[in-house]
Amino acid sequence: MIPNLPTDSLYKFMCFSGLVLCVLTLLADYNLHREEHELEKNYVKERIDIVNSHTEKLLKTGFTDLDSITRSIISNSHHLLQDNLTTHHEKTLLHLSQKRTNYKILMWIGFTIFIFYLYIWYKFQKIQDDILFTESIKSQRQYSICQSCGTELSYNEITNNIIFCRHCHDGISFTSPNLTYNDMVNKITNLMKERGFTEKEIKWQLSKLPDLYRWKRTFKW
Repeated sequence: MIPNLPTDSLYKFMCFSGLVLCVLTLLADYNLHREEHELEKNYVKERIDIVNSHTEKLLKTGFTDLDSITRSIISNSHHLLQDNLTTHHEKTLLHLSQKRTNYKILMWIGFTIFIFYLYIWYKFQKIQDDILFTESIKSQRQYSICQSCGTELSYNEITNNIIFCRHCHDGISFTSPNLTYNDMVNKITNLMKERGFTEKEIKWQLSKLPDLYRWKRTFKW
């Protein structure tokens, strides 16, 4: 029999693989950008050296007038700039540009993989946490008060090892699954004020909340 794949580990592996691919391609693209910059700098330097060499030749052949030298350089600019060096420079730049385009495509592929599997990992982990929480409920000892809001449980609920009142839990899931700790505090406070309880009584009731099972549970990834 083929064993079940460690799905959780697979999601993590794909998530981090996408992140690594994204980071590596970013670094590679940055290095290519520096290489392009260095290539341009060397090319300009070599162009300047060629112009200086041409100027020296003109001086040796008897050109002394600055305007004549300038006109000669301008008239020969096409010859000076369109040589094998320029052709090689353009081919190298085109090659680097193509490599940068490929790296950017890989970077977006890595980013997409990272985001997709991060979302799947999160959804999977949330399901696992809910399963752990449900299983842990079954193994808990008897409680006399609801482990969500702190109200007294009925005798039938206590003897049947039920730890949440019917207002908080329907036997399958919480009636308000997205309710936060602060929401519960506000809910209890408003309800007790409507029923005429004093501030002291409200504070006493709220003091139970931090120790209730629903609010002190923690599940780590």
